Amino acid sequence: KAANLPGLCKVTDLNVPISSNVDCSKIH
Repeated sequence: KAANLPGLCKVTDLNVPISSNVDCSKIH
């Protein structure tokens, strides 16, 4: 999970306990 996969966004500033890659669609 070191690199961001296509369609994924790096979560860092959102309200999440840790930094992780999630679907951009779930962020927007």
